[in-house]
Amino acid sequence: MTHSLFNTRQEFTTGNGQVGTYYSLPQLEKEGIANVSRLPVSIRIVLESV
Repeated sequence: MTHSLFNTRQEFTTGNGQVGTYYSLPQLEKEGIANVSRLPVSIRIVLESV
């Protein structure tokens, strides 16, 4: 079972009905943890998938 660090864990439904999860960087920014919007897009994609 994974936990939602800083309330950032989000779920999405794929086209075939499976549920996936990711960590929302905009939510991390809303929580006041980091200014991630200034990071390069490639780094943000990697961070959301970890």
